[in-house]
Amino acid sequence: MNHKTHLKADERVARIFIWTGIIIAALLVALGGFTGRVGFRYRSASVGMISNNIKADHHYSDAGLHIVEGWVMTPSECYETRASARVAESYPEQVVLEVSVRQLLQSESCAQGATGIPFKVSFRASSEARIHATLNGRPAKLTLTERQGSLVPLGSPLDLKIREERFVGNTKVRFDAVESDSRCPTDGGVACIQAGEAKLIFTVGGKPVRLSFPGGKTSASIGSHVLKVLELQPAAYAGDVADDIQYRATVQLESSR
Repeated sequence: MNHKTHLKADERVARIFIWTGIIIAALLVALGGFTGRVGFRYRSASVGMISNNIKADHHYSDAGLHIVEGWVMTPSECYETRASARVAESYPEQVVLEVSVRQLLQSESCAQGATGIPFKVSFRASSEARIHATLNGRPAKLTLTERQGSLVPLGSPLDLKIREERFVGNTKVRFDAVESDSRCPTDGGVACIQAGEAKLIFTVGGKPVRLSFPGGKTSASIGSHVLKVLELQPAAYAGDVADDIQYRATVQLESSR
């Protein structure tokens, strides 16, 4: 009797160990699959899958600040770029833009087709600096388009025409459009109950900003910066409305810190 009881107890213990092992193995497999999906969201892009040509705009200020803003052509939009600059201490400085491209894991929303994936990098060096580039660790063909006079110190007034863009410090500011203009005309003896306002659209650091002038919302915070509208020309007048290409906004981008 005792012998049979011990056998049954041993069988129960064995079953418990077997089922425990099965459960642990299943959990490890599931955890491994989860880690594979979440922990590795990217994979290195094959050099043959992307163009070795890098095209970019080069901005330079007298203060020694360089900004390179460009793109790398990839076979789809499911890629992202990272960029940094390595400046060698020589004269003229030898600057290497180290651009890397990695592919996002495929998803149903990934549109296929040649796509320019943007990057931006800034560094300080003299105006004589020689700029080269690597792509995923290999030498790349870099084509720079010089944008002279496009950098403005932070806090300085800046005049922009419609669709014109400039860098203020390290941030790009673009005057996109005049959405509407209900300002009271300054000529013709027109009497207005209200002064009215012009509604303006800007892009600051890639983010859309809507402001108005002269009343209403004339400033807005964007991250660590504040954009203010100081003036809008031409002034409103009683004749035909000026074509938007004639508008010129005077703005100021300041640090909010």
